[in-house]
Amino acid sequence: MNKEVEKLLNEQSLYCYDLLDETMSKLKNKAPLDKYIEYKSNGNTYDPDSNSNILQEIYKLLWGELCDKWFMQPSERICSDKRICSDNMTSAQNFVNQAMKTEKLPKEKGQKHYSKKSMINYYDTNESQMRELFKSYCLDELVSVYHTIGNYCPVPRYFNKARAGYKSAVCDLWDLTLMKINEYYIAIAKGDPEQESLIFDKLFHGQNNPLPCKAWLDYFGSWKKFVNSNFFNSYVDDDYNVIPFWEGHSWNNIGLPKDKEMIRKAVEGIRQRIILRGLKIECKLWEKI
Repeated sequence: MNKEVEKLLNEQSLYCYDLLDETMSKLKNKAPLDKYIEYKSNGNTYDPDSNSNILQEIYKLLWGELCDKWFMQPSERICSDKRICSDNMTSAQNFVNQAMKTEKLPKEKGQKHYSKKSMINYYDTNESQMRELFKSYCLDELVSVYHTIGNYCPVPRYFNKARAGYKSAVCDLWDLTLMKINEYYIAIAKGDPEQESLIFDKLFHGQNNPLPCKAWLDYFGSWKKFVNSNFFNSYVDDDYNVIPFWEGHSWNNIGLPKDKEMIRKAVEGIRQRIILRGLKIECKLWEKI
């Protein structure tokens, strides 16, 4: 076992360990907002998806057999080091953008939508106001768990960016992802290949090859096994129905909540799901020692 993983387990802190402390160690003691801004300012340079050895070790410990499957490996054109593909699941940036929009904060000239650039520029010129925004919308609490193990999942090649919705990333929310995956297993049970195709087209927004994703889902065989094997129990109810991140959220209503209290409630709920999933993963790792 990776020594750092074992150390974190012994300290009973793996579930809340910020993987940026490994990939951006110089920021280890910084506040969540400052760390998040620095991370976003550096593009994907320090992204744990691609750079965290701790994350890869956890994947191998919990999904060892899956890690060797062809559909979980990046294509050789992208990467040749046999690292398993990974997804930093639900986006925090969507909610930062929505909070800025709700408060009618300034954005760049000519820009129709708020973005990470809007956030970084506003932080640079109005740091205290940005801190207040993060505090009042509970965003500091969300970004503090954004790069913890509860918000990561091994996924098949081509899955990550296609699922998120590319430029707009409007679907970079894992309640929607799980809803569509559940639909796939329902279609399989009904023997409806046409519906299967429609599901992948919607999930990937008409982009990328769905075959690795199909192979991934077929590996688990059923919706319940998929949920249990990937520790998504905090994302479903007792009957294994996906719990929307906020009331009415679905593929027919993908828009983000529009008022402060709804945004706060959604953010708090997502944070809680991430923590509960992280704790479940940590408990499972203890069984591997």
